[in-house]
Amino acid sequence: AMLAEAKPDVISLTLPTPLHVPLTIKALQAGVSVLCEKPMALTAADCDKMLKAAHRAPNGAKLMVAHCLRFWPCYVYLKKLVDSKKYGKVIAASFRRFSAPPGWQKGTNWFADESKSGGVALDLHIHDTDMVNFLFGMPKAVTSTASFDKNGAMQYISTLYDVGGAAVTAEGSWCMAATMGFEASYVVTFEKAVVILDAKREKPLCVYPAKGDAFVPALAEGEGYEYEIKWFLDVLKGKKVPPVITAEQSRDSVRIVDAEKRSARSGKTVRLAK
Repeated sequence: AMLAEAKPDVISLTLPTPLHVPLTIKALQAGVSVLCEKPMALTAADCDKMLKAAHRAPNGAKLMVAHCLRFWPCYVYLKKLVDSKKYGKVIAASFRRFSAPPGWQKGTNWFADESKSGGVALDLHIHDTDMVNFLFGMPKAVTSTASFDKNGAMQYISTLYDVGGAAVTAEGSWCMAATMGFEASYVVTFEKAVVILDAKREKPLCVYPAKGDAFVPALAEGEGYEYEIKWFLDVLKGKKVPPVITAEQSRDSVRIVDAEKRSARSGKTVRLAK
C-alpha cells in the first residue's frame, strides 16, 4: 500500500530478516530502489531471488545491502592500507565482535530464534565475515568452531579463513555478560606495521610502524551509516562512485557464513566454490 500511495524512489528496509526477501522483491518490481539491512537474507538461494528481481527491476531501480563497516572510517582506512600495500602485505589479521544477547525485541525476540535471525553468525559475525570478503576476496575455505546454548543455538563462533597467504581469523559472540556492553576490534599485522582498532583503548585506532613512532591516523568524521546512505544516493543519481559494494558480494558473504556454520557443526573444513 505504501509503495502505491507514497510512490517513493527508494526505501530503507530495516525489518526482521525473514521479511527482506518478499519486501525487497515487491519494491524492486514496483521500480523502487532498496537499501536493505544486513544480512541480505537467511540463505544464498534467497539472496539470488533478490538479485534476480534487481536485474529485472524497471525504472533503473537498484539494490544495495547495508554492510556499514565497508563505509566506516576506521575500516575504510584499513582497506586503503591493504590495497596500497603501504606497509607491505598482510601477514595476519584478526577481527572480533562481542555482545550480550540482543534484548531490544523483548516479548517477541526473533533474534533468539536462529531460523529467523540466522543467529550470532549471520546477524552479528557477518559484519567481520563481510570485511574479510571486502579486504581479501572470497575465501577458498573456512574452518570454524563454535559453542551452543542449551537449546542448541550457536552463541559463539570463531573462524579461520583460507585467503591464500595471510592468517585471517574472526570471532563473534552473543554470550557476553550484559554488564560488558559491546566490543568490536581488529589487529592487522603487515610486513612493516601493526594496525590496532580497539574502542576501549585510550587511542582506539593506532598504527605501529616498524620504523618511526606510533601514531593515530586522521579519519573522516561521522559514521558508516551516513556514508553508506550517501554512497547509495549518489549511485541512484548517476554519480561516479568508488566500487565499495555490490549486491552479489553481499550474497557471497551470506554464502561464507553458511559455510562457517556448516564447518562449526561438522568439525570439518568447508571449501567454497568460486
